Amino acid sequence: MEGEIENLRTLLVQPEPDQLLPPSIIQLDQNVVRKLDPDSWDFPAQLRLDPAAHYLLSLRSAASRRTQAAHLRKLARFLGATDWHQIDWAGLGYSGANAVLARLAADEPTAAAFNGARAALRGVFHQAFMLNHIGHEVFLRVQSIKGERVPRDKEPAGRYLSSGELELLLSNCNDDTNRGRRDSAIVGCLAFAGLRRSEAAALEIDDIQLGQEIRVRRGKGRVSRMIPMIALATRLLETWMQVRGIGPGSLFRRISWKDRILDGGITDQTIYDVVRARSPLHQVSPHDLRRTFVSNLLAASLDLNAARRLAGHSSTDTTAIYDRRAEIADRLAMEKLSEKSAELGA
Repeated sequence: MEGEIENLRTLLVQPEPDQLLPPSIIQLDQNVVRKLDPDSWDFPAQLRLDPAAHYLLSLRSAASRRTQAAHLRKLARFLGATDWHQIDWAGLGYSGANAVLARLAADEPTAAAFNGARAALRGVFHQAFMLNHIGHEVFLRVQSIKGERVPRDKEPAGRYLSSGELELLLSNCNDDTNRGRRDSAIVGCLAFAGLRRSEAAALEIDDIQLGQEIRVRRGKGRVSRMIPMIALATRLLETWMQVRGIGPGSLFRRISWKDRILDGGITDQTIYDVVRARSPLHQVSPHDLRRTFVSNLLAASLDLNAARRLAGHSSTDTTAIYDRRAEIADRLAMEKLSEKSAELGA
């Protein structure tokens, strides 16, 4: 790591190299930093002039803040720090910003990962400009740093789950415990209502009308929507709610290692961990279930715009990316071929 930092130093054309890797000028408890509330300006005084803190506060969802903070943390480590709040970002200037992204590119990240880090860095420099930490020329130069182009023939991320795979996933949750009932209901919300994991974690008991619909009040972009509830999702949620009770608050609650239902809700990271742990070979992600939901809607000949509304997308272009109908057709064709081969071999 020291060698990498030294190589990075040589790329940074600045008159005062000691400004590039400053000491830990801000020492804060990590929990304090990561719980910054974008709806409140009651945050530590040490961060009030930190452009990175202002950038994270400008993001309107906890998931976005976590994602962009992770990008900044990775860039900070290339600069010899342990976290984003230890870096004098404005002091990097254009050459420093360009060099640290070049160091990231040397690791050959995906185009999405590189562009995410670039967006975070540009966002920080935008806030630095707004705080009068840098001049207009430096700001424009940093904004001009180019991103990575996503190949047109790139395979869409994620995968489609067959009905058999979904059945196996639910079977893995069916262990006659409170945790299993909760996890089954979580899978139901993701696979049969298409919720994002952050949306599922934010559900409250009042958002569920059994047999009718699920209300998403905290969707992406703060857009709400109503999703009709199919019979299987109703059954899974009803089973969980029977043991959870009808008291107000988060729909999905924490569960102790003794299988006791606790007060307080769960995080979207818990949603991820649940799906990963319950899936065969731990290879399924929550977003795979959401992709499966959208693909099944389109496979049922549902209008693309209707699928967009149910998925909570702002554009049908985004919904089209989730389309796995070709993959579904290929699977069905291979299944028929397998049946035909079995008949010939009989």
